[in-house]
Amino acid sequence: MCHADGAELPFGRNRMAVAEAEFVFTLGRDLPPRKSECSTEEIALSIQSLHARPEFPDSRFLDFTLPGTAGLIADNACAWNFILGDPTTEKFDPTTLSNDTTSLTINGKTVTTDKGCDALGRPLTALVWIANTLSNLGIRMQPGQFVTTGVRGLPTPVKRGDTVCANLGKFGSATATLV
Repeated sequence: MCHADGAELPFGRNRMAVAEAEFVFTLGRDLPPRKSECSTEEIALSIQSLHARPEFPDSRFLDFTLPGTAGLIADNACAWNFILGDPTTEKFDPTTLSNDTTSLTINGKTVTTDKGCDALGRPLTALVWIANTLSNLGIRMQPGQFVTTGVRGLPTPVKRGDTVCANLGKFGSATATLV
């Protein structure tokens, strides 16, 4: 479930009880299915905006590592709640975000600091992969859709009452409080 920056999220019985910081791209161009793969440059040109995202994954399984790939897919890849930060106002090049620092803070204390290259080498790689995979399946990606690019740093334990912020430095941040 997607929430606005600053939201209060019900923590409930979140079994995983962790937070992650991530980059998110929003598409500005249509990516219809096609026979040849889209290039990195084509995908980069399809990006409209960049956002910060703290994610709060969860699973319906007591131990999400046991069900295997099919179980993880059926469990929506442990996706649960996340905050979609405002689009950055800074000019960005999606092909060069590898060295940009990300951090996750909990209650004002930095708990992880990592680089954009921590997931698949660079944030754009995840978007290229998903666009080409969906294209091969005959599925169109459309303007306005957003794609998260994977966790930066280790998932970090959280608890009810925590205020969590994913910070992409000059590219912005997004915050949530767990209630």
